[in-house]
Amino acid sequence: MNEMPHFSLKLRTRKFWLLPLLVGLSATASAASINTFERAVTFPEKAKVMPFLKDDFYGNESDLNNLRTGLNKDQVQMLIGNTHFLPKLMTDRTWHYIFKFRELDKPDIICQYQIQFDEQMKVSASYFNKPTCVFHLQPLPVGTVIETEAPVAVPLPANAQLSLPTNMLFGFNKSKLNDLPEAVRDTLRTFVQKLKANIATLEGITIIGHTDRLGNDDQNLKLSTARAETIKEFFVLQGVDAEKIKAVGKGSTAPLNECTDTDRKKLIDCLAPNRRVDIEFKQE
Repeated sequence: MNEMPHFSLKLRTRKFWLLPLLVGLSATASAASINTFERAVTFPEKAKVMPFLKDDFYGNESDLNNLRTGLNKDQVQMLIGNTHFLPKLMTDRTWHYIFKFRELDKPDIICQYQIQFDEQMKVSASYFNKPTCVFHLQPLPVGTVIETEAPVAVPLPANAQLSLPTNMLFGFNKSKLNDLPEAVRDTLRTFVQKLKANIATLEGITIIGHTDRLGNDDQNLKLSTARAETIKEFFVLQGVDAEKIKAVGKGSTAPLNECTDTDRKKLIDCLAPNRRVDIEFKQE
């Protein structure tokens, strides 16, 4: 089986001193309703969070910054996961989260976060329960002192291809956005940063979905295409230009493993390397 590729990206530490910004924050929130603070917005009691989230999740600032109006619920799940509080109904138009953010030389800050959906179940607004939470996602004010390390080079792999085993992406017969595990999202986020860092010389990206031979040809073609389209959508949500990405499915026409097991479970396991997504890219 192919191993999940591992990338390491060194994070830069920022040391800064924020000027008081509370004055006028509500006015800013009225003008821009994504990732803002409004005193009138109410949040559920923290004690009502799902039991397995009692210790809170660390918020991914990059993903939260990619949230925008017009996204549907599947796309929100792709970026930041499902609501941390049980919705009353499947048609619930507010999702709530609890995130931690790391503070320099201070204890972690805990923030509640709310996403509001319109009648078409598209994102219409999002709010934090504290102004200090907004600062983690807002541009730093003019005059802020910033100390950083030198930028870290993030070259793309030399072989111009990344192969992702689908059993580690979606699981058997899976292809949707909310089927993507968090560990795989982290790998893809890091790869996206490499793509974006090289976007000036990147001619194009081709995402190719594959399946094993189980099922008929039409089903496999649709499934492989759906897997490729899902990864494309993830890249677009992360800020990669959709015009540079092509998603195609090849069904079961390019297997890596040939298996003869008669036991279905063993056969599915043996065919796992064939259920994959290949990401090819071309540079100038």
